[in-house]
Amino acid sequence: MTQSIGRRAVPIVLVVSACVMMAAYYAVTATGEPEVITNPNWALQRHANENNVPVGKLIHMLSHDYADARQWPVTGVHVADLPAGEAGVREALEHLAEESSVDWYTLAVFPLFGVACVIGLLALHSRRDFSRWRWALLAAGVLVFGLWFGGQTNPMESFVKAIKYLAGLEGQPVDRALTLLAFTLLAIAGNKLICGWGCPLGSLQDVIHRFSPAKKWKPPFWLTNALRVLLFGLVLCFLFGWIFGIDKLVLYHYANLFKVFNWTIAFPWWVLIFAFLLCLFWYRPYCHLICPFGLWSWVAEHFSLARVRVSTDLCVRCQKCVRECPSRAADARINSDGRAVGLPDCFACGACVEVCPTKAVIFDMPRDGYVSSLPPKQ
Repeated sequence: MTQSIGRRAVPIVLVVSACVMMAAYYAVTATGEPEVITNPNWALQRHANENNVPVGKLIHMLSHDYADARQWPVTGVHVADLPAGEAGVREALEHLAEESSVDWYTLAVFPLFGVACVIGLLALHSRRDFSRWRWALLAAGVLVFGLWFGGQTNPMESFVKAIKYLAGLEGQPVDRALTLLAFTLLAIAGNKLICGWGCPLGSLQDVIHRFSPAKKWKPPFWLTNALRVLLFGLVLCFLFGWIFGIDKLVLYHYANLFKVFNWTIAFPWWVLIFAFLLCLFWYRPYCHLICPFGLWSWVAEHFSLARVRVSTDLCVRCQKCVRECPSRAADARINSDGRAVGLPDCFACGACVEVCPTKAVIFDMPRDGYVSSLPPKQ
């Protein structure tokens, strides 16, 4: 029993540490919404300096309403002489100030998110009342972390803001680095814990898929991952101006479905409807194709402490887990060539753990006789 508790303790400590780290940092920096300062005779650069935001971020915000904002001079021209005028610049700065402000209500989401991840970890580990916990946490992901807190536990945003900082579109480097580090620690503590058990958008896709009567489709991982990597490459090209002569353009802004939780989507509603219709027959299409944190956590998955493991002695290759798995993850772990690198995303849904008749599939720390994927059948 002591050994079992010890196996659980390390990832739980990482989960709690990550959430405490985020909550503590935001508590220290929770100063309310800062005052916005503008002057019609200042240039854009001085407005950015006086309000403590990168000028690139200010221009990026203005470009949402003014398509040619990236061509505006940042020095030597008064904002009163720009198409936005002082009023437009003030509106952009107020929006940026609202984004960066932190209140005590927002802080409550971090400990709650940590509790959800720990419950998911324990449910996966123990197998007891597994389905009940899974449905409860999926509902919490949608209703609490999504609709109530407005998608504050947004792993995609943590990654995107980190790379935007490198392009000069974000300030507060400690904030960006710390948030991404905290979410990465969650991914290392337990494979895809954040995506499978807490992410509001992931939970919403999961619920739609599980309730759908449509015939399910499992596209090959090499294809979906190649498209996800290609999109990430294009994002970097447009962000840093490597090709096409375009820079400071964040493609992910035009495909950020997390915004549905605070009603600020930047694309037509039919795109949103189409995206969720895909979930009827395809498990988590947004995670597999678009989400950059999904790609990042797939890399982190190779270092996760608690994850799906298969017993070389107990597994009889009955294929029940392969049939129940909503993606290609179980198939690669049961019927592959024994490799441990480059396996398809496993979203820690636990279906394989739940249906295994011989208890050969576990979600746990490393154990003797358990491997990431079975070697070829002799």
